[in-house]
Amino acid sequence: MRDHFHWFEAAVGVVETVEGNYKAAMVTEKLHSINEVLEKWANIAVRDYGAAAVHLFGSLVYKGGAQFMASSDVDLVLVVPETGSALERWRWLQRFSEAVADLEMKLLRVLKRSGHESAVSVLAVTQTELNFDVHKDGHREFFTENTFRDLVTGTEREGLPGAGSATTDRFVAFRSCAMSTSR
Repeated sequence: MRDHFHWFEAAVGVVETVEGNYKAAMVTEKLHSINEVLEKWANIAVRDYGAAAVHLFGSLVYKGGAQFMASSDVDLVLVVPETGSALERWRWLQRFSEAVADLEMKLLRVLKRSGHESAVSVLAVTQTELNFDVHKDGHREFFTENTFRDLVTGTEREGLPGAGSATTDRFVAFRSCAMSTSR
């Protein structure tokens, strides 16, 4: 009887290992599908809309996506093209919002979510905001301290190109940005 129990324990262990490998393969396949959608979208954003860059950060980048969960959203930094004025930047963002909506729908399909949940969070910034390392919520060193993946080149690095290269009184820069976005 004891030998049968050991056989059963071994069989359960094999099934658990096979099931675990199957789940890992499914997660890997889903991560690959997400990254494929993102890379195609980023290339369109740069080529067709003139975005300066598109970077992935957060749980999809951290530890190779190991912390990306079923409820996680996809975090992107979109570096908008330099325009002459805030009004021109707003118009560009309005035109680009259709591309963001398209990405949202594609990711909802890949993630098998309903339309009631958000799948993507896009943080649109100018190169000047990156240079001064100004984040909309006032997070210090956000653009210099996080790990980002350039979705066009595939390059992964700590901090964004140019981030933190300019200095100013952070309070003044943050207040200026906050005032311009609140109007």
